[in-house]
Amino acid sequence: MKKNEFLEKIRKDLGYSRKKIGEYLEVSPTTIERYEKGKVDFNYKTKYVLGICALAGYANEIFTLDEIDENTIADYKLTLFSSKLREILYFLNIEYDEYELFLIKLLQKTYKIDFILDTDYLLKNVDLKDRVINQNLYSQIDAIDFIKNQEKFIYDFKNSLRDKYNEKISDNEVKKLFENDKINFLANIRLEIMVLYTLKVFNPKKFYEEDKLPFFKEALKDFNSFIKDFNHIAPVGIVPIYHWEEDEKQLKKLFPTIKQILEELMIKGKPVNKETIKEFKIELETGAILSTCNEPTDPKDKQICELLQYAPPAFKDKIIEKLLKFKDEVEDI
Repeated sequence: MKKNEFLEKIRKDLGYSRKKIGEYLEVSPTTIERYEKGKVDFNYKTKYVLGICALAGYANEIFTLDEIDENTIADYKLTLFSSKLREILYFLNIEYDEYELFLIKLLQKTYKIDFILDTDYLLKNVDLKDRVINQNLYSQIDAIDFIKNQEKFIYDFKNSLRDKYNEKISDNEVKKLFENDKINFLANIRLEIMVLYTLKVFNPKKFYEEDKLPFFKEALKDFNSFIKDFNHIAPVGIVPIYHWEEDEKQLKKLFPTIKQILEELMIKGKPVNKETIKEFKIELETGAILSTCNEPTDPKDKQICELLQYAPPAFKDKIIEKLLKFKDEVEDI
């Protein structure tokens, strides 16, 4: 099917009318109709495309293609984590080309340790998009199958190759093929935990397929579980680690807070939707983790920013209320 036909199919599969999806994604129904009928061209960075792909769980790069078939659709299917993260970025009005930079800045402001401070290096050498924004669902399924029952996975995979291509492959070759995917999968969960802790609002269960959730819980069990395979996480293991021991000490201090907050969010955290993302946006704009603001230079301001992450929401509300009062008084003068 043509790309405009696929765009219409996604909307219908989601069960939205043009009016409803237009209201939700803040795009005119008339514009949506023109896209779907091929009257107006669009591309993979078009605002509406980014939004509907996030809702449906597809990588928007599928719209770099003019013709789309069922096999292609499978190649561009996203994990639930990537899909939900894309929804957040969409409703924060982050440009697609800024997704990666925005996430790096959020991580920097949250952790403030060496392995995530070199923004220029990260953007040139680490594809954070592939790590958390463009995760492929079927690669994830393969990794989980391989970890859960290696012997059965190897047997099934060898048989599928033989049936499809009449190709023979040894058990060791299959293990080598998927061992790196297994390491990346486990390491990515730890990177996802860091992202979820940075967001601090959304329920982690809403980011995970059922079969992936046990791996998330295992990584949070204790610090040793969390740190396992950590050197494979981007950017750790890619950026030269000159201060890794010091970074590990800082992470170890922070881990109990990470664990506590995420476990609380598992019970009472908010789902990803337009309204909760707006609430999160207000937190960003009131200085909690605003990526576009200048770094504070006053030592007291820096200390306040660093300590604010430990404050409960009610306390933050009081601080915001007091600061707004000061702001009004200054503006009146």
